[in-house]
Amino acid sequence: MSSVIPSPSSAAPRDGVCALSSYALLYLPPDSAPLDLEAMYLLQAEIARVTGRTLPISRALTVPVATPVIALVADDVIDGDEAYTLTIDADGIRCAARTARGRLWAVQTLRQLLRLHGDVLPAQEITDAPAMRYRGVLLDVSRRKVPTLDTLCALVDTLSLFKLNMLQLQVEHTFAFRRHPRIGEHCGSLTCEDILALDAHCRARGVELVPMLQSFGHMRNILQFPEYRHLAENERMQWSLNPTDPASLRFLDELYDEYLPAHSSGLINIGCDETVDLGKPGGKSLAAIAERGQGRIYIEHILNLHRLLTEKYGKQVMLWGDIVLNYPELVPELPKDLIVLNWDYEPKDAFPQVDIFAQCGLPQIVCPGTNSWNALFPRLNAAWQNVGQFVRDGRRVGALGMLNTDWGDGGHYNLFGNSLYSYAHGAEESWAAAPMGRDDFDANLGPVLYGAPGAAIVAALRRLGDAVDSPEVRYANGSQTANFIFSSPMEDAAWARRMHNEWQPLPAALPEGIAAVAREVGATLGRLQCAALEPEAVADTVWACEAIDYAARKTAFFLRVLAGVTPATVEPLLRTGDALLAEHADVVADFRARWCVGNRESEISVALGRLAHAEEVLRLIVDWLHAHCATFAAGEAVALPEIPSYQPPWVEDSSGLWGPAVEEAAE
Repeated sequence: MSSVIPSPSSAAPRDGVCALSSYALLYLPPDSAPLDLEAMYLLQAEIARVTGRTLPISRALTVPVATPVIALVADDVIDGDEAYTLTIDADGIRCAARTARGRLWAVQTLRQLLRLHGDVLPAQEITDAPAMRYRGVLLDVSRRKVPTLDTLCALVDTLSLFKLNMLQLQVEHTFAFRRHPRIGEHCGSLTCEDILALDAHCRARGVELVPMLQSFGHMRNILQFPEYRHLAENERMQWSLNPTDPASLRFLDELYDEYLPAHSSGLINIGCDETVDLGKPGGKSLAAIAERGQGRIYIEHILNLHRLLTEKYGKQVMLWGDIVLNYPELVPELPKDLIVLNWDYEPKDAFPQVDIFAQCGLPQIVCPGTNSWNALFPRLNAAWQNVGQFVRDGRRVGALGMLNTDWGDGGHYNLFGNSLYSYAHGAEESWAAAPMGRDDFDANLGPVLYGAPGAAIVAALRRLGDAVDSPEVRYANGSQTANFIFSSPMEDAAWARRMHNEWQPLPAALPEGIAAVAREVGATLGRLQCAALEPEAVADTVWACEAIDYAARKTAFFLRVLAGVTPATVEPLLRTGDALLAEHADVVADFRARWCVGNRESEISVALGRLAHAEEVLRLIVDWLHAHCATFAAGEAVALPEIPSYQPPWVEDSSGLWGPAVEEAAE
């Protein structure tokens, strides 16, 4: 029997089938909650899509007995706020739970069964409850791309389908603060009205919209402005707030005063990760650090924020756990109601930091990642391992939940639709008592997420993921597909060597092979897109395929130029280079089109600037080939031109920001 995602605790078959053709009514009990009606609307639309019939919704004192009905039933015997029982047989369908959210999850299971089996469902009884309390997604809206409200609401619909119950938006500057209008200006920032509408939609789908606002590090987008620079820990780096200046806390209070009331959640994520400039030369806290210690200064800021947010705003505080791990002796001093967001995005056999927080009695949520950032298509295999292994270790120590993070480093050119696979996997791992294996997951995800062509779509996604996430092209926190499109071996003599585990020159055949896979997968998905239940998500992957195909062929071209231009190779190289230049404009135009389908204009200029630099480098090499064609034909060698480095669109001096680790990685 096919399973839904996440897989239920138990599914016992019964005799017979349930034919929807005999149904005439969707029934609500008289004491049903508003969320029950929202669930029925979802079910009504799903049945109409499958059968072509729109069943009416009725609310009465008793369940009709003359004809089979699909009924939501309040059942106080069922234990658990999100537990439910779904009974399907020839006599009717019963979605029972103690709470409205539990009944919503029963309906979402039923909707998936309709996608799996059509209008004739196998009789069965499903008893189900989540393994973890919080199951969510964090979407980055501060790396230059802000989705439209419609896109965010559609995301919530997908999260709810997979019984994910939390959404966070990573906000650094992309909220329209009335008191501080310079923050987020011209960035496509979300307004209070946007958040209010999204929050309402989340509640109607059983999802909690948890406010997230960076409150220590990651403040560059604010501190770069002259009127806020005095709040910076280091005015040259403009990265973290000065934790020893009382004005920093007053400033954050003003931001909270506007941002928090737009959310109905009792939680807040204050961020506070990667405060990498704290303790660096030129920092305003150096004297205090010398006196009391760097860890103490960090913890004091957290305690001040905790006091403000609990006493004034009545919120339970979450924060990223990376910095406090640097000071294990101070971790026990953290308030025991503070929820640690324990993040780590790499595949690992074990995540020992879960034990550190557990031993200190701190509630924690494990935070793996989609591994979609710094890539044109997610590192699916790395993400699969990271999510599964991290959630496994979190469950071992009783973690509260899982928050699957989706970042947008480098201008957020990674498209949203490519992350749905990992969202669903996170739902499976955090809900199911015994998560299914990957082959079973793929087989079930296809029709549940994409409909009839789902099996072929998921197979294509896996094939593309294998091509761009192989050991030859994977590196920590990124994929070489980003280097393929934005950079070139011309700009860094070690670039090609770093792309191979054995530090050997990258053969041109490797990117050419990736290009071939991307072309084939793109063609397959292009044929299936219109028939899919998530056509825009498939379109996102089609663009990714086109971009990977182009970028990999461009890289192979550069590698062949580096190998040496000869009389025999100059003409073929010229033809290839000219064709790539002509193709670049189409890749950029299609990227802009895909961006604008579901996102505001935001700061697309950052990604477009990187693409413009890539075009400039390609044009320099092609023009160089044209200029020296006769020289090569005569058998004479000509030195390559000097290639300009990419200049990011910010001017602040961040040298030394990331410390010795970055300098070592560059060697």
